[in-house]
Amino acid sequence: MDFWNYLLRIGVSLIVVIVLILVALPFIIRRFGGIDKLSGKGNFEIKKVSPIAKGIYIVELEIKGRTVVLCVSDKGADVIYREDDNAVAPGSGSNGDSTNDTTR
Repeated sequence: MDFWNYLLRIGVSLIVVIVLILVALPFIIRRFGGIDKLSGKGNFEIKKVSPIAKGIYIVELEIKGRTVVLCVSDKGADVIYREDDNAVAPGSGSNGDSTNDTTR
């Protein structure tokens, strides 16, 4: 009889926990602003990916309404074009290779 009593307690506890989760879930979602904000959806969109060589890609992104073009390789990523007031000169990005960096 102890086994069935133990099994009944586990079942009731499980049901209580599931009901509490289902009741609290709408409040948690409202508190954090929805699933879209939790997942980060809507911050950027990949417009086009163009391979130019093995392991090197040109990626066009739209980030919060602005266009950014990146050159992505195994060594890193360089900003080729950024649509805003702060224009980026070609080759001024950072790809992890600092051998030609003269700003130090």
